[in-house]
Amino acid sequence: MRRFKVLGVAIFAVLLLSVAVAATASAVEFLLALWLLNGSPITSPVLVDIEGELNLISLNAAGIGVKAEALCSGILDGFVEPESKDLITELLTLEPSTAIAHEPLVEPGLVCTNSANCTEPLAWADNLPVETEAELMLDPSPTTFFVDLLLKAGYYVFCMGGVLPFSELCETAETAAELTNEANGTVHIEFSDAFQTLAGLPLATCSSGGANSGEVLGLGIMLDAEGPSLAVSSE
Repeated sequence: MRRFKVLGVAIFAVLLLSVAVAATASAVEFLLALWLLNGSPITSPVLVDIEGELNLISLNAAGIGVKAEALCSGILDGFVEPESKDLITELLTLEPSTAIAHEPLVEPGLVCTNSANCTEPLAWADNLPVETEAELMLDPSPTTFFVDLLLKAGYYVFCMGGVLPFSELCETAETAAELTNEANGTVHIEFSDAFQTLAGLPLATCSSGGANSGEVLGLGIMLDAEGPSLAVSSE
């Protein structure tokens, strides 16, 4: 299966002929995009790797200040499909690859690094498998971006160390990650709160901080596991 080295975040796809969604705050529109292999639309599932590193951030209930932050690297296993569809089924550790449990607090978890207030963090992807849709996003500028819309994605972080162990589940109905085609035949996938806001979508809802208290920041590199050139296109 394709492998995604992007943190505990996951994806799948929705079958639609066309999509035009008006985002509440910014009148953003989304139109279906296409996955390409060697310049042509793919006709069967393609194995993919996404390699990267993400900061999983839990904000305080007031939205001011970081309650906990963990820097995580791992592998998400899955594949892209014809048209805009995508599926991630597993979260794995880096080499040697070991599958992370689908259920939070079930070993093994993904070992992460304490960035702020989270001693000995472990992470799990939530709600696997998770759907995604590759889209062309048009903002009012008008400026266009390619985006992966992650549907019902989330992450669970457990800070094991310290006097009081701390756990947090953060989820979103839709997460917007920016896609950028690179000249070397890979696709960069980047998560940021700024891009989530540009897409007119709220930040994640976390179990302790409530609405708009979860952020995912970082960059991954998506490439076909067998080597051919991968890209996303508007036609």
